[in-house]
Amino acid sequence: MYLMLKNKKIMQLDGYKITVFYPDLLPYDIRKENVNIEDFQMFWAVDRALPLNRTNAKALLGAMRLPQKPFHIFLACRGLSLNDCYWVKDESEEDLTWEDVSLYRGKFSESLLSVALLGSVSPNKIPDFPRYQKIRTPELTGQGMAAKCFYCEDKEIYLYKISKKEYYASQILDLTNVKHVSYEKVSEEELYKVVDAVRLDKISETDELVVRCKLFTSENVSFLSMLEYDTYAVYSNRNVYEEIQAGVDIFEKYRNEYLQMLVVDYLLNNSDRHGQNWGFLTDADTMEIIDFAPLFDHDHAFSMEENIQSQNTDDVMSLEKAAEFAIKNGVKIKLPTREELLLLGLPREVYQGVSERLAIIKGWLK
Repeated sequence: MYLMLKNKKIMQLDGYKITVFYPDLLPYDIRKENVNIEDFQMFWAVDRALPLNRTNAKALLGAMRLPQKPFHIFLACRGLSLNDCYWVKDESEEDLTWEDVSLYRGKFSESLLSVALLGSVSPNKIPDFPRYQKIRTPELTGQGMAAKCFYCEDKEIYLYKISKKEYYASQILDLTNVKHVSYEKVSEEELYKVVDAVRLDKISETDELVVRCKLFTSENVSFLSMLEYDTYAVYSNRNVYEEIQAGVDIFEKYRNEYLQMLVVDYLLNNSDRHGQNWGFLTDADTMEIIDFAPLFDHDHAFSMEENIQSQNTDDVMSLEKAAEFAIKNGVKIKLPTREELLLLGLPREVYQGVSERLAIIKGWLK
């Protein structure tokens, strides 16, 4: 089996023997000397597969007749992901190319959309996957716990999610100068392309929203999570969180965006910012870091809990202390006004919590 980056063979796996052709193009979390089969399977392939505790994951695997085993899931979709351009192929598939398998080209199986998003098969689009066949879908490598699906329309790829909080967070961040993924409400007309009318009614009954955003990766730009980069850095005894807080080396140009993240996570009281849902954009061919990734994944914003701990600072800090650290270290950020927040028509408890934290942040700026 070969690990590929588009059409380039990066590494060959032959039983327990591994031959690396391009060490500098290995995935960051296994980019080290003497990489072995356990590194590949347990620290990359398995971590890349659909989490079994994702909402609707088991229904999705059942629809595709796949075992609930991460490495089998990884192999079934060739490890293809919409985060980057890595994939795997067998030695017997020498003629198979990136152009044949790329998720960034063409449509996905529409029969899986309703299953991934709602956990039920649409009667108009029943999945029909022969056992052991390779499946071209992004649903088997998407990370995160929330129900979601990917939909391709007019060559644009959208992520659909059931989440009012994503929409509220996006509205608030639109009032700032913080780079983020913008979510929009999905109209009924658009939803009918993904689910049938009966299941659409069930969404309405739960008082939830289906929202969508455009994909920010492509065949030219990949996403590198902070967890992946941190794992790579640990191999050479580096402390990445210390480096980014101080603006050392490559982090000099991204320090302000990192500090902005600390501020808005407190503003939104986001309890689930971790190393897998923030990071960097890379050149998809060289894997070199080229930018700070837009902020995304706000399913756990507007928590009612106090003193939530930040997972993204070198020292132990609460979200509040991390935001204060950012302000006192000169972060450049545009914040919304209470009047602007009021015009958004947010639920009362969301508006009240955000307004109170906004007042605290602005107090540090005086």
